[in-house]
Amino acid sequence: MLDMFLDVEWCWRDQNEREIRRINSEIERQIRKDKREAKKQYKILLLGAGESGKSTFIRHMRIIHGEGFGQKEREEAREIVVSNLVICIYIILSQMDYSKMDDDSRVLLELTKILFTHLSPKEEKEISQYVYEFIQPKTSELEKGETDNCEVVSSKKEVLDKLWHNYKFRETLGSLTIFKLPDSALYFLSHFERILEDMFIPTAEDMIRMRQATTGVQETLLPFGDVNFRLVDVGGQRSERKKWIHCFEDVSSIIFIASLAEYNLHLVEDASVNRLEESIALFKTILKNPWLQQSSVILFLNKKDIFDEKIQYFDLRDSFEDYHGKYCDSIEAKDFILDKFVGTGKRHRTTIYSHITIATDPDNVRFVFAAVKHTILSGIVDDIFSSGSDYLQ
Repeated sequence: MLDMFLDVEWCWRDQNEREIRRINSEIERQIRKDKREAKKQYKILLLGAGESGKSTFIRHMRIIHGEGFGQKEREEAREIVVSNLVICIYIILSQMDYSKMDDDSRVLLELTKILFTHLSPKEEKEISQYVYEFIQPKTSELEKGETDNCEVVSSKKEVLDKLWHNYKFRETLGSLTIFKLPDSALYFLSHFERILEDMFIPTAEDMIRMRQATTGVQETLLPFGDVNFRLVDVGGQRSERKKWIHCFEDVSSIIFIASLAEYNLHLVEDASVNRLEESIALFKTILKNPWLQQSSVILFLNKKDIFDEKIQYFDLRDSFEDYHGKYCDSIEAKDFILDKFVGTGKRHRTTIYSHITIATDPDNVRFVFAAVKHTILSGIVDDIFSSGSDYLQ
């Protein structure tokens, strides 16, 4: 009887051990599979100060190499595009010369005051980057509902419609090069009537051009045959940068994006700090970070088209006293800015890959990312031969 009991117990133990070995084998097989899959996915971290063009680049990549934008996503973007247009219009109105007050100018000034009452706090914050003070109605005017020299208008759309048909405003649109404006101002103004239609749905181009601050962490997966690139976009504003550290693990490459066109603008968070100087300091900080020492670094100096136009009217030396190149010269100015970044970087890295980019131009984005892909994959091949056969398992 005892022998029979021992045989049953031994049989049970044997079966149990075989099941444990089977489970362990499955786990190990899954771990090996996950490792192989992980080696086919390369994490690209997009960094840079606010409004450098990171999100624009991501959106273009989604169109070129991804699935683009769905109907629901485009419908949800409608308010953002309309808001972008309103911001552009108010900034123009605030920078106009009202010293010679004819009838058109008086009407325009009153319409500007009325438009101010329709601005959201978020729109006011965006506008404050470009104007020193708001044109707004006095308290007494608000209480009485007075709108001198202007027919009473009730909705934002009515205000915008009257502004669009105002002779003085339309005349000003022909000389916008002297104004400080958001990057896509001319684009949105050229589509004014379409954007304000009741059934307006943003196009793919509208989605690329729209301005919306990134908050948190946004990931986009781009497949290239057997290889996947995982693009990680994090907010560039100072308040968002504390979240960057959570994204620093297993980064194959860093794409740092800086806007050339911001050489004469200042931060929203601190009006005493030049935006381009902030980008240069931020780039240096990233290069020194010990978590990112094994990641390749790619620098995009973005918004070349806007820079080339702006530099004709606003010389670089007005913002950078150590610039001694030709007056309003686009090529020398770009070389100076590139050296500011690369010169800083060479003290921390032997190689920095740099590109002059236009994130709103699909051909430029396609060409530049092909170069980026080659850079990343070439670096991975080097790692394979320098670190053994781990990648080949």
